[in-house]
Order: sequence, then structure tokens, then C-alpha cells
Amino acid sequence: MASELGVQTIQHTNGTDALTIDSSGYVIMPQRPAFFARAATLYNQTGIIKYNNVTGVGCFNQGGHFSTTTYKFTAPCDGIYTFSNQVYTEGATQGNLYFYLNNDVIAGTQQNQAADDQYEGIMLTATVKMSAGDDVHYSTSSSVHHTNAGYSFFSGHLVG
Repeated sequence: MASELGVQTIQHTNGTDALTIDSSGYVIMPQRPAFFARAATLYNQTGIIKYNNVTGVGCFNQGGHFSTTTYKFTAPCDGIYTFSNQVYTEGATQGNLYFYLNNDVIAGTQQNQAADDQYEGIMLTATVKMSAGDDVHYSTSSSVHHTNAGYSFFSGHLVG
């Protein structure tokens, strides 16, 4: 005998919609933590990459778990999360990009160019298991990275 659950919305007891199934069968989870951030200005830097724009075209911060002052995402709940970052570079023969979980480097990448007058994007994606309160961020050790608002970004979301 088959079972069928005929609901359109699943809510928490406080009335917050956790899941909606629309008339086409799409599952919508409006409370799922997710963000897409860019730099508000163009600058060269080392250290933590300062993505401080979550309101510009294409940018968002669903749930408000990405901080535009610390430039870190803090997990609101235990789960598996995925993150992507691209840094646009120019005027360098070498560039580094590091991914941190709670201030520990857990992934990194490096690009090398034949000449220092070329433009290139360095990308690093990671999927990590996080506990509530853990945070992540990206950093660079080369001052020749050029965070261009049109080409550099940091994004992430809760997978489940």
C-alpha cells in the first residue's frame, strides 16, 4: 500500500515556513542559508578578502549569516555546506588563494602566469561539514590580487 503526504507547506511550530512545494512540484526552502557577495570597491590586498557587498546586482544574504564586517560566513546549524570563491588578478606572475575553516587552512590553490601583465581568475570551491557557530573565509597571501567587483566573488549555501 502506497502512502501519500498531501501538503503544500511544512512549518515550524512558530509559524516559520521551512519548505514549500509549488504547483509545478518545485521544492522551495526560504530559510536555507545562502549568500553571494562581492567587493564594493576595487583594491589590492593581502589577508582576508574583504567582500562587503551583499545588496548589489546579483548579490544576496539569505538568513544574514555572511558578515560584511568580518567577511566570514558563520554556520547557523550543523550540516554540509559548499562555498566558491573567485579572485581576479592582474600584474602578477603568481597568486595564492586559501580557504579557512575556523582560522585553519583546509584548502588552497596557486596560479602562475608567464608574464606579470596578464589578467587571470583564481577559483577555489570547497564542500565542508560545519557545526553551528563554525565560520569560513577566503584569504590571499599576495598583494597583487585585485578584487574587482565585476569578476571576484564569494558564495555559499547549506546543502543539507
